[in-house]
Amino acid sequence: MKKVIYSLGICFLSISLNAQNLADYGWENGGSLPELSAGSQIFGPVGTYENFSGSENGLSPFEGSSMLKFTDTGASGTSTLVVAFITGLNEGETVTVSFQGNAPATAGNGIRQWASWRNADGSYSGSGSSAVTSGDLSKYVGLSGWESTDQITYTVPAGQTVLGIEARGYQSSSDVTPVPFYIDALSISAPTTATIVTAVPEPS
Repeated sequence: MKKVIYSLGICFLSISLNAQNLADYGWENGGSLPELSAGSQIFGPVGTYENFSGSENGLSPFEGSSMLKFTDTGASGTSTLVVAFITGLNEGETVTVSFQGNAPATAGNGIRQWASWRNADGSYSGSGSSAVTSGDLSKYVGLSGWESTDQITYTVPAGQTVLGIEARGYQSSSDVTPVPFYIDALSISAPTTATIVTAVPEPS
């Protein structure tokens, strides 16, 4: 069963299978980032972000014809985009996430997955790193072509109900030219009682 609900420009994508919600998102129909409130999905020195179709800098999307592209301005800090929210979580439940990353060889350490706990309006509530029970958040990917992050499993602690999945780009501090980072093939497994929020629904 697949359920899609539109509300205030937000898509709630929920797929029930084997007692799990499974969402695979590849930016194939024009979406960029989800929002629970304005500005809740961009942090650090992000220059631009967009849904990008076609080829650029010698690379094409990992799958399909589109991918998410963002740039780092070169200022201090870490460029961070929240690429999905998982809402309606309960203590002890688990969420498992991976995505493909790609970046030029000059892009410092490349890309890695991260996560943060969020309030109901999407605002920051705390780091999700201590909730990791499987997988390696320290794995950087993308400097030698498309590469998958680890499948990271987060276990929900008491008092948290919303998880934001982050893509972080790490540009070299010596490079003042904005560096592009690319994300594709986001895969999320969450409890059936939770809702996976991405930018727009994929074609059926």
